[in-house]
Amino acid sequence: MISIINFFYLAGCFLLPYTCGDSPRKLQFFAAFVGFSIATLLMGPSDFLHLPNKLELVLLGYPLLGVCQVFVFIPIIPEMIERLQVDLNIVEGEDEALDYRLNDQVNEAYTLIYAFASFVSPLIGSFIYTHLGMRNTFDIAATINIMFAFNLYVNNCGPEVMLENKVFVQKLNKLKNIDESSSNGKSSTKVKDGYSAIN
Repeated sequence: MISIINFFYLAGCFLLPYTCGDSPRKLQFFAAFVGFSIATLLMGPSDFLHLPNKLELVLLGYPLLGVCQVFVFIPIIPEMIERLQVDLNIVEGEDEALDYRLNDQVNEAYTLIYAFASFVSPLIGSFIYTHLGMRNTFDIAATINIMFAFNLYVNNCGPEVMLENKVFVQKLNKLKNIDESSSNGKSSTKVKDGYSAIN
């Protein structure tokens, strides 16, 4: 079953640039968690929804889970870096030490969270499975995914997500297009402030 997830994850990696375009990454995360919810309901199959306990439903859930992972695992690091650049007014390329530091800390945070989740999730899942069975375990997982999706939409997306993303992209492009001659080869005050903020 794991190989099914990996195969469709790999396929999704090739399709991602053609399916998302310039859509906000926040919407990609939201769509992914909606997909996770549907996938886990199918993988149970859901006892709460009274889905029939058939292999066909399970085989639909695993590919969907693999594809949806692409919409989170790939864009999350660029999103984190660009958000920090805009929030801290960091001009990429002005200070290589700052760029390396930023990239290192973002990757460290991503790896730490991924490793922690990989360690804790099987423990929680196996505990629930032992006491409630497989179908109820997937129902609980689907409920958690639905809660994440709802939180993402309310607190990160909302009806103004397209406008917010447009403003964000404008700020990011402004930072990228800053005239290098203004710094005369030296780090600007904004860059130094950004370096202090991430240390």
